[in-house]
Amino acid sequence: MLNSVLSIAAPLILAAVAGYLPFRAGILNIGLEGLMALGAFFGFIAAAASGFWLMGVLAGSLAGAMAAAFFAWTVLRLEANIFLSGLGLNLAAAGFLGIASQMAFGTKGVLRPAILNTSRTFPPDHGIIPVLAAGFAFTALMLIMRKTRWGHRVIAAGEAPETLENLGHPVKMMRFQTLVLSGIGCGAAGALLALDIGAYVPNMTGGRGWIALVALYIAGKSPLGLLATVLLFSAANATATVLQGMTGIPDSLLLASPFLITFLGLVAAGALRTLAESRQRRKERDLTANEVRG
Repeated sequence: MLNSVLSIAAPLILAAVAGYLPFRAGILNIGLEGLMALGAFFGFIAAAASGFWLMGVLAGSLAGAMAAAFFAWTVLRLEANIFLSGLGLNLAAAGFLGIASQMAFGTKGVLRPAILNTSRTFPPDHGIIPVLAAGFAFTALMLIMRKTRWGHRVIAAGEAPETLENLGHPVKMMRFQTLVLSGIGCGAAGALLALDIGAYVPNMTGGRGWIALVALYIAGKSPLGLLATVLLFSAANATATVLQGMTGIPDSLLLASPFLITFLGLVAAGALRTLAESRQRRKERDLTANEVRG
């Protein structure tokens, strides 16, 4: 059960960590799903062609970085709407991968090493690699955000952008850097997802990028809260898989239950956040009223 939870959680943690950096810098990367899909496609091809899983991770990271850089350019330089640009990235990635797969391999379906005219396979212990990568990425995130000047500048870009500009650090450059790093992380997550099953499957990300965005919203600024949210979803997903056929509950409902839990968590987080903001405004009004009377 624990192995199943960790296997489900690993790519989600990588995507959530990747999304956390621009989120703290004051910009939301809506394109996590598309970046993961690009990483899965190019990562699998590179790993299958070379027979070395690390080449796949590097290729997936590069693909994610290039797409994220273009996304950042449209948002920061051209000042395009970030939500429309992010949705466009997700849709464009899905369309591009279908066309590229058809043109290169004659199919829009599942790609296996044999279709690349190679018999090379991935190492038998590749399943532990995504888990180790996720653990490393989360630990690095904690250290960077708490212990480094660059991490503090990322936080300042989101919370005090004018102050950061006055200190000589362009806010747009900080946000550009976090978006590119986000692309690298998502590309690696997608590549590791493909390597874990030894094939590229269309739509194999399965909404993981969107789940990572929901986890970011629920957790807010807390990295530990982000980790807890991802692990909760993964545990629910693994439990639903185990319970299939063991209860009278329809399998379709069991498989949907983790997403339902995530949705309820999103609603609850939004309600609590609204309540906290309402209380804060009430306190400010009371304080202002007292000052006027005084």
